[in-house]
Amino acid sequence: MPLCRLAHPLELEELVEHFTLYPDETRLLRNKTGATRLGFSLSLKFLLWKARFPQGRGELPDNMIEFVAGQVGVPPPISASMTGTGGRSSGTAPRSAG
Repeated sequence: MPLCRLAHPLELEELVEHFTLYPDETRLLRNKTGATRLGFSLSLKFLLWKARFPQGRGELPDNMIEFVAGQVGVPPPISASMTGTGGRSSGTAPRSAG
């Protein structure tokens, strides 16, 4: 089974170039809220960037999620806002020993 590698953070220039939502794109979000709004936006911008949909959370750098979340007015998932603090991307708490 291949190891799941997390995507490397993108430079600010890459974020602005590939993940800025334009007015025509934001109009597509009018009927979406919360996590659906963020997920749709991330999928759309990733598709336009790589010409395919992401194959999993590991392909989405935390700083990209935070950048898009700020534009759509949705808080990023906890894992994206915990960059560098040992946050888990699965959204589950670590098991206690014993």
